[in-house]
Amino acid sequence: MKLAKPSNLSDRDQNKKRMQQAEEIAVARAAELEANNYSMVTDAGKKTIVTVWMQSYIDSYTKKDKRNMQGAINRFTTFLTKDKKTDLTFSNLNALLSGKTLI
Repeated sequence: MKLAKPSNLSDRDQNKKRMQQAEEIAVARAAELEANNYSMVTDAGKKTIVTVWMQSYIDSYTKKDKRNMQGAINRFTTFLTKDKKTDLTFSNLNALLSGKTLI
């Protein structure tokens, strides 16, 4: 997001709004990064689909057993498909593990 060179009051107000928005985004992103460092749960993490996260992890995986990892996710995805839970998120997974019913 670029700021316009303020030539009038309207441009200055627009720049202030953009700066406030940028600061809010920076604060939210910093909190999200900090939460990841300390294993705290964020709303974004709760909404993440488990298999999508697993696949992104495997895509960046560089060790020799990458094929084994891919096989595991393939079997897990097949299981979720049979159980009709392909959109399983981490918040749903936590509910499932704690014995709560999934919505």
